[in-house]
Amino acid sequence: MGEDFERIGVMSDLKKALTSLGLWDDVERVAERVRIRSGKGKMRGGRRYKEGKSLLIVTSTVDAPPVIKVARNLPGVDVVPVRNLSVLYLAPGGVPGRLTLWTSGAIEELRKGLFMGG
Repeated sequence: MGEDFERIGVMSDLKKALTSLGLWDDVERVAERVRIRSGKGKMRGGRRYKEGKSLLIVTSTVDAPPVIKVARNLPGVDVVPVRNLSVLYLAPGGVPGRLTLWTSGAIEELRKGLFMGG
């Protein structure tokens, strides 16, 4: 799958890929738990719904791979280039151990050390 994962541009292909990797169940887990916030916060802009975090997809620094646009529709799924990776993505809410999918391009970028400006 490797580098082809970053080229996925259709939701059905992404679902097939995540199902074959055994990661689709985690996306469904978060989708079932999207709920309306209690209290007055729901009346304020952009805070009506609460949703958990699911899968983190780390891509290489290729300019805007198509998988970014496809995966941002899934609840709880974040897609981030390896250059922009931070502890906020890896441990949301201070809880370490987020399910992370690394593409082969991201691992190569990490191995080269180019993301550190070198």
